[in-house]
Amino acid sequence: MKKTIYILDYIMPQGWGGVSLADIHDQMKGVKKDDEVEVLINSGGGDVFEGIAIFNYLRDYNTTTRIIGLAGSIASIIALSGKKILMGPAATYMVHEPWGMDVGDEAYKRNVADQLATIKKAMVEAYQTRMPNKSEKEILDWLKVEKFITGKEAKALGLADEFNIKPQEGNYSNTRTAMRIAAMVNMDGSPTTENKTTIINNEVPVMVTQEQFDTLQNEFNNKVNQINTLNSSISDFENKVANLEKELKEAKNEVLISKMETYTAEETAFVDKLIENKQVEATHKDFLINDLVDKRLASSQDSYNSTKDFLSSKPVNPLTQPQATNSKAGATVGGKIDKTDFENKDKADQILAAARKLAKDEGISLPEALDRLHDNTTSEGGE
Repeated sequence: MKKTIYILDYIMPQGWGGVSLADIHDQMKGVKKDDEVEVLINSGGGDVFEGIAIFNYLRDYNTTTRIIGLAGSIASIIALSGKKILMGPAATYMVHEPWGMDVGDEAYKRNVADQLATIKKAMVEAYQTRMPNKSEKEILDWLKVEKFITGKEAKALGLADEFNIKPQEGNYSNTRTAMRIAAMVNMDGSPTTENKTTIINNEVPVMVTQEQFDTLQNEFNNKVNQINTLNSSISDFENKVANLEKELKEAKNEVLISKMETYTAEETAFVDKLIENKQVEATHKDFLINDLVDKRLASSQDSYNSTKDFLSSKPVNPLTQPQATNSKAGATVGGKIDKTDFENKDKADQILAAARKLAKDEGISLPEALDRLHDNTTSEGGE
């Protein structure tokens, strides 16, 4: 049995149009491994991975590939699947490094570059099946510049066994869209771009009409305008957010300053009272005020309450407080100690009682307590 199959369109995954591995499989129904298979190729290339899959699939059969127009890009790899490669008059190979069109950030583009490098090495392995004497570097250098290769050149390179052969007799009416994508080559093998424009699709150059190109260009320009508009909107939004953050910060600062002023006034009054009662030293005033204000601003309520309770519980010097009139002695005891105080028994008893309490609270001796009471009162102008 002899079977002819056709690759007369771009190479695309199933469902994307063009020729896919699924299409080739359908055309190969009923073909056995030893049957003769002729593959007619006229394709500008397409999806690399789909093309490599077709290449490996056809290699398992007794295949002869016949380039009747163009075997471009990944289609040139498919042509290498034949155990025998034939080229018709003016038929050409087109080879180049894999190409791609993508949109993304720096990391994505670096990843795409790495992928293209891997694909390029995979393509080198395929070319080496027909050019085993060429090193990887030689083939990589060979692919750097896109080139069209005639049948004569292909045979010299090992990419073709025969060229300028006559096509076999047969009816080619079974093609889905016979020559839907034309070879677009002149008789000398050079490509013609009359009324055509070359664009990049995936990894291969694609020739389209000017009308198609204009449509694609308009769509691209519209997308660019949309992106620019979006970027402008994002920039405006970021400026608004920055202004709001600035206003919020200023408002918070105003509230903080107001709170600080209020808290400072309240804690100053509290500490002044402690100093007046001789519960704390005047030299500690600024530290105590700042500490209490900081705790309130930091919302450290437990720490604030503990500090305030501790300061309030410190013993008060009774001699700094207004004293009641002694009804028995008929004398008024003031807040200062002098030698006449001890001539009045009631006042002397009062002084001793205050000294005993201070000695007990502070854990000091009675003489020390009397000395401290005397020092506290005389520092206010007492003798």
